[in-house]
Amino acid sequence: FLGMTLQFSTNSGLVTPPAQTQVTGTYAVGTFTTAVVATPTPVVVSARLVGGPLKSATVTLLPRPMLASIQSLTNPLYGGDIVAGRVNLQYPNGPTPLVVNVSSNTTALTVPATVTIPAFAQSANFTFNVGNVAARMIRRMYAVIPTVNGVNTDVELRPGLGAIASPSPITGGSIST
Repeated sequence: FLGMTLQFSTNSGLVTPPAQTQVTGTYAVGTFTTAVVATPTPVVVSARLVGGPLKSATVTLLPRPMLASIQSLTNPLYGGDIVAGRVNLQYPNGPTPLVVNVSSNTTALTVPATVTIPAFAQSANFTFNVGNVAARMIRRMYAVIPTVNGVNTDVELRPGLGAIASPSPITGGSIST
């Protein structure tokens, strides 16, 4: 096949293949240009050696990653808690891990600066700390993909129990305060 010409075609205007490329060894490399899509979209791409049979494959064009939500997996939150959160995409991620910026509007929530959504995943979990607060309050967490979109959620913060103190030692069968 070395030196032979490979021709490409597609059934969709969403993909522009190279008109042809030369086979170098046992494979050929070509650059395909794709359009932006709003939802996962299957497209048929075909190739043939000049004069040979047509071979086709269906590939799925994925939309740009878009955040759907950020959430605390428990709510309300209590001072001193370590809590699980999750960042969700509208559709599964593509073949490259995606870094999402995370923040909050209060120092009472210590969230990671970034959360990485793995390749082909639709969400990623993270943990964050809840600081002690003196009174019930509503605060906000944010997730952002720079230049794409951002989402937020409100969480309720409540004072934690704090430390439990007891005299030491305690005599069995007695009442302690």
